[in-house]
Amino acid sequence: MSEIFNSTNIFMAIFFLLMVVIAVISFQHSKNKISSKLFGYLTITAAFWVLTNLFANYAIQIGEPAYLFYTRVALVGPAFIPLLLILFADSFPNYPISLKKPWVYSLSIISLFIFSLFPTKYNIKSVEIINSETFITSFTPGWLYVVFSLFLLFGVIYATYILIRKIKLVSKIEKSQIIIVLMGLLFSIIGSAIINLIMPLLGNTYLINYGSMPVIFFIMFTAYAIIKYQMLEIKLIIAEIVSYLIVIFFAVEIFFSKTSTEVFFRLLFLSVAIYGGIKLVKSVQKEIKQREQIEYLAKDLKQANEELKELDKTKDDFLSMASHELNTPISAIEGYLSMILEEGMGEKIGPTTKKYLTRVFASSQRLAELVADLLNVSRIESGRIHIVYTHEDIIKVIEQAVAEIDSEVKKYKHKLTVNKHNEQFPKTWLDAPRIIEVIINLLGNSIKYTPPGGKLAINVKVVKDFFQVSVIDNGKGIPKDKKNKLFQKFTQASILEDEIKGTGLGLFIVKNFVELHGGKVWYESKVGKGTTFFFTVPIHKEKPKDPHKGEGSVLH
Repeated sequence: MSEIFNSTNIFMAIFFLLMVVIAVISFQHSKNKISSKLFGYLTITAAFWVLTNLFANYAIQIGEPAYLFYTRVALVGPAFIPLLLILFADSFPNYPISLKKPWVYSLSIISLFIFSLFPTKYNIKSVEIINSETFITSFTPGWLYVVFSLFLLFGVIYATYILIRKIKLVSKIEKSQIIIVLMGLLFSIIGSAIINLIMPLLGNTYLINYGSMPVIFFIMFTAYAIIKYQMLEIKLIIAEIVSYLIVIFFAVEIFFSKTSTEVFFRLLFLSVAIYGGIKLVKSVQKEIKQREQIEYLAKDLKQANEELKELDKTKDDFLSMASHELNTPISAIEGYLSMILEEGMGEKIGPTTKKYLTRVFASSQRLAELVADLLNVSRIESGRIHIVYTHEDIIKVIEQAVAEIDSEVKKYKHKLTVNKHNEQFPKTWLDAPRIIEVIINLLGNSIKYTPPGGKLAINVKVVKDFFQVSVIDNGKGIPKDKKNKLFQKFTQASILEDEIKGTGLGLFIVKNFVELHGGKVWYESKVGKGTTFFFTVPIHKEKPKDPHKGEGSVLH
């Protein structure tokens, strides 16, 4: 038996087993994908074609009757290839079959007709073994062989037409899949045409039993297109292919055993291979399932996050609108109460009435502060606020902030000092109202969270190219568990938060106003010893460029 023949048949046997494995995997993972099921049927049909050609090659050693039988049987698989190929092209990558029923019925009838006549002389009239040692043979085809060849050619051409027509209509990924399948189909067409049509017409039929081999191109290219674009899970497929091939190898080994001991050990190896294969496939399936669950949860989380962002934007818009609408009546209330209480306008009021009106005035001022905080937060988060630079003396800015909050300092009987580390500070460009608001917020916290009669101080010094301002108190201090939340919205700084009510917005506003200037803010604190807040603002010799210039009005 020639070496060439042996190596060729071994090659055919390997591809037969591989195609069977691919077909089984296609059925396992088809779920409800028609194209995957049809690909499985196509692969099984092609595998049967390869197997019958393999048997025909071995039958040459037996004699012409056996060789004639297997050469005729080799037409069974291909009889259904045109039908399956057209249906596969129609449904690939993952579409329902759109081919009209009359077409499907007609193709099915032709396939069954060719199949029913495969054992007759209309298929293959006769065969001749010219040299059994070199495996040179010839055969005389009947009219059915010609009909089949034309039917196969029609199926390939029509399937190619369907796939090419789809390229213009599908997505980018699906287009890549179709192109890969078309390449495999093209190679298969060229190989099959040479071996099964051109050479027999020229009188060369000795390669006819290898005529099924070119279909391997279509099977492999299509499998690659499916795996590459994750119509099937590649890790699971690889695990299954390896498992199946190992099991098949050990199963075949049993038939070549010479002693009962070899049979026993090969059966043992086969059992281990089956068990290991099952465990491997299950572990990969578990990993894939977990990954799918994570992807599903991530998708849900992303959707929820988008909804939260939308809700947050709606909330900001509402706060902005509500704050603007509340400002007008609050200003009116404060104005009228101020005229009555401080300027003595209107009729004379009694002490009790004045006492109650004073409380109303204080409440209206707190309400105005709350509305201002909410409006600032809304503007910060929507990006509708920016710095308006003016040339300022930092000491005068601090003194103005101290003057505005002086009444509160006196109310709690605190002692406040301003310490200047340098005699002369350079002027800088900054947004004075914003820095004044930063200092008032920090001083306001120190005033509220320091027991009456406390000591407060503001220090200012130059550190490199920055002014460093610190606000110091000897109050209760800030617990360590507040460290990571202190500058967030709605977080109060003190352990007295149950006693002293506040919005928890002040430090959030401080942080954002300082960072808008290009500075930073931090603090040092010990419970029972007091707290020091630090913030920096850069010293600008020239006015910084306004990136928002020309955008219209400034929300200041």
